[in-house]
Amino acid sequence: MTGSRTDRRAALAARVEVLATRWEQSLPGHAWQRGQRLDVATHTLALAAQQVLCTAPLLVAMSALLRRFHLGSVVVLLANLLDLDAPSTAALTSLFRTTFRPSLGVLVLGLALSLAFAVSAATTTQRMLETVWGVPRAPWTSVWRQVVWVLALTPAMALAMYAARLSRSPTTSGGMAIALVAVTEGLCAVSFAWWTQRLLLGGRIAWRRLLPGSGLIGVGLGIASVVSALVVPDQIIDEVADYGPVGAAFVLSVWVVALTAIMVVGSLAGAVIDERRRGVRLRAPR
Repeated sequence: MTGSRTDRRAALAARVEVLATRWEQSLPGHAWQRGQRLDVATHTLALAAQQVLCTAPLLVAMSALLRRFHLGSVVVLLANLLDLDAPSTAALTSLFRTTFRPSLGVLVLGLALSLAFAVSAATTTQRMLETVWGVPRAPWTSVWRQVVWVLALTPAMALAMYAARLSRSPTTSGGMAIALVAVTEGLCAVSFAWWTQRLLLGGRIAWRRLLPGSGLIGVGLGIASVVSALVVPDQIIDEVADYGPVGAAFVLSVWVVALTAIMVVGSLAGAVIDERRRGVRLRAPR
């Protein structure tokens, strides 16, 4: 009887060991191990924190700019980006409601601070990509790449929103409309993520090697677009009702963190796919 139990335990242990080995050799298992080895979770949190700190002053500066020159409202831009309905857009308005008309000096100072925060976020993004791809850190003279990325960010988002607006057909509604917008925004995200990796990595990784990870980022952001359209409007309304404008800021912060995680995970997955395909092991940069 004792021998039978011992045999069963040994067989179970052997089975568990086989499953563990298969997991380690699989693509998801390899990506998980590499992520732990490179401490990608810490990089994700650091980048997400900087993205939140960058987004807040940028939205405030854009709101001041649009208000001073009577060009519209930043709330409309956020509503188009998040595909918000009328009630959630009205709730979000409380976050940017003000009668203050900023002076030119205050406006320039706000834009300068926004640029500084954005360049800092671009620097952290570049460090993350260098870690994931195992390339040495670029010298400080590469800061121009980060500035170019920041300057291209707003036009790229505007282009994505414009393309998403064009994809909304009067004959489609509901789930079909959300799917079309998700596909459009996903394709735009693939292009921007592909270019971002190539630019911030200084051209040290070939375009074709960067494509799988960029494709995964686009898929992830497309799914996030669908989730945003279904979840975010109600969340904004509920949080504003419970906590006021702070609730809307919390929802936007969570959304930024989620998008950052998608970018990091997609980049890591792309590097692991390339690593498996080439049969080499990438090392963390020193």
